[in-house]
Amino acid sequence: SIWYNAGHDRYGTFYAGRFKSTMVEDRVEVKLPMAGYVDLNSVRAGIVEDPKEYRYCGYAEAEAGNPKARDGIMSLFEPGKSWEEVSAEYRKYLFVKAGKADRSGKAVLSREQIKEVLDKGGRLEMWEVLRLRVRYFSDGLVLGSKEYVEGVFEEYRERLGVKREEGAKELKPKVFEGMAVMREQRRPALE
Repeated sequence: SIWYNAGHDRYGTFYAGRFKSTMVEDRVEVKLPMAGYVDLNSVRAGIVEDPKEYRYCGYAEAEAGNPKARDGIMSLFEPGKSWEEVSAEYRKYLFVKAGKADRSGKAVLSREQIKEVLDKGGRLEMWEVLRLRVRYFSDGLVLGSKEYVEGVFEEYRERLGVKREEGAKELKPKVFEGMAVMREQRRPALE
């Protein structure tokens, strides 16, 4: 970056701004807008139209059943509420926030999208929640009976590393008894 900057009469980092770390006060009035800002990055960038669809955001992880992500969002609301109540409130908050544009011209959600979420009370339908959880099946790389997974493992063994002795790993939770995957899942598909 020093060489490029010298030749182009500029200064600073080459690809992006320097990393910044900001200390955030542990108050809901501060943490809620901060969490919403982060969870809406993928929407503002135009990657997705619904933050639940971006697998790598805390909100999507919470909706898919990640207990730590849920705890983080639950801490933004008054104690004693259920996950269903908090999830609905936070979803409404996100969608109202995502409908506002600043001067940067970043993507925003339409009035129709926001109205649809508000009309549903911020609640996700069961099929939406299941779809978020089922995507973890793909973490397993190969899905089937233990014998099937072992067969695929043996067929591609030279590409998978010589130290590994077994290919099949039990699919969790127990409701999928008899099914296996080749790669450990990051978390169970259903909880």
